[in-house]
Amino acid sequence: MKLIAMGVMGANDILFNATVLSFTLILVGLSLGFLLLKIQGGEAE
Repeated sequence: MKLIAMGVMGANDILFNATVLSFTLILVGLSLGFLLLKIQGGEAE
């Protein structure tokens, strides 16, 4: 069943996965950058 659904919705799945993945990576990158800035700022002060 899953293979048939993937075959029919292949393009949509890839597009959806790419959107979710990029959005997640952006969120993770922003949070990591914010944490690093906070840690470095705390050490500087």
